[in-house]
Amino acid sequence: MVWLSLVLIGTYCTFQPDISKVIKGYEMPANPIRILPVFLFSICFIFGAIPVSAEVAVILSRDDFEPYQEARQGFEETCTAPTKVFAFEVENRETRQYKQRSIDEALNYIQKGNPELICAIGTQAFLAVLQVAPAQIPIVAAMVKSPEQLIQDSLATGHTIYAVDFFVSSDIVMETIRSTYPELKSIGIIYYETSQSLVDELRAEADTRNLQVIAEVADGNNPLPALRNVSTSADLFLIIDNAMIGGSAFDVLLGFQKPIISLIHNPRMVRKGALFGFLLQSRENGRAVGQIANTILAGGKVTPPFPKMTKAALAVNQKVRDLLNVPVPNNFDILEKYNTIE
Repeated sequence: MVWLSLVLIGTYCTFQPDISKVIKGYEMPANPIRILPVFLFSICFIFGAIPVSAEVAVILSRDDFEPYQEARQGFEETCTAPTKVFAFEVENRETRQYKQRSIDEALNYIQKGNPELICAIGTQAFLAVLQVAPAQIPIVAAMVKSPEQLIQDSLATGHTIYAVDFFVSSDIVMETIRSTYPELKSIGIIYYETSQSLVDELRAEADTRNLQVIAEVADGNNPLPALRNVSTSADLFLIIDNAMIGGSAFDVLLGFQKPIISLIHNPRMVRKGALFGFLLQSRENGRAVGQIANTILAGGKVTPPFPKMTKAALAVNQKVRDLLNVPVPNNFDILEKYNTIE
């Protein structure tokens, strides 16, 4: 190791009366003062007085998924430390099988490479890292949904973990709805039980704005009973997961002729007939996680440990807007516009 060599040379040379015996061809008479800086540099290097660049391991859940690559770019644009990037390589997209070699390479590096920090991008990478990462290495995660629940389920109590949820914050969602539709009284949500924590957050924010949330848990095979219970009282529908996507459920939802807003970060819902949807801001998510990484590497404190996105952009279906004769938010960038209903 270089630092050990410097220490040995510095120590020996400091007390060696004839330096020419240490460095061949050097004829200057011995002078401990000339060698002392080498010795001091070595000591400073060991004890951290001279900063050394920390390496960050970046692990992507998939090598072929563009949002993960965008999140990586955002992270590297923001994080000041050098990075070493690994990606789980997809072997079969239909069955979502991965090349085991690519997974082993990434996880072996985490176990043996001793990075200063790990950035996991995507849920699969996040869960895989938790299984092998030494407890003393901090983990930051990008592009994960409800990270608090993931961490609780993983039982990774020994790790220091921070993550930025890719959902836009609930207060922004509810403030957008209230400011756009000031006369609105109630919001209907049909959801899976796995989204309960998000529903609770949305309900709390709605209460502060005098909005009623009517929420029903959907049966995985048949969400229509839950939809019927909600539809009679709701003035607007909010889609937060896949509960209303399968089968004819979304077509039934369209039949109520009420605005549909999608929190699913996929413009497909807007193309199918939602009024507007919040788009996934992958690069911004990566940048937010990069800022957290900088704080950790500098020895600072991150509060809260699981912030949500504060920046958003929209996809808007202009045909639905015209049919319902309702406004769309004007305080966000509209990145995608559609004029048809699939």
